[in-house]
Amino acid sequence: VADWLEARMGEETVKAQEQLAASRDPKYKLLYERATASESLTTDDIVDVLSQWDRKFGVTVLDAKGDSVAMSFVSLPDDLDDFLREIVDLCPDASDGESELREELAKNKKLFLWWD
Repeated sequence: VADWLEARMGEETVKAQEQLAASRDPKYKLLYERATASESLTTDDIVDVLSQWDRKFGVTVLDAKGDSVAMSFVSLPDDLDDFLREIVDLCPDASDGESELREELAKNKKLFLWWD
């Protein structure tokens, strides 16, 4: 769990998060175990978006921390510009390195997102 998030979460909240993780789609278990979130997005919010992307493009979570997630895609949309807008909607910090994001997606079909 990210330090800033852990500081805000009491012991009961951490336990509740663990119970929540046990009840969710095992594909995203790591995000729940690590309480991946931002100041404005819950783990469920992030998983909802990743689930949509998974249905469209096939997503595999490679790693997750309290404030970040790495994933790979089976396929990518034909219109990367629209997809990049979706990415920035989920993770505004991603706009700082949009050209690198585009290159990594096109070359390796991988994406790393982080929240400050």
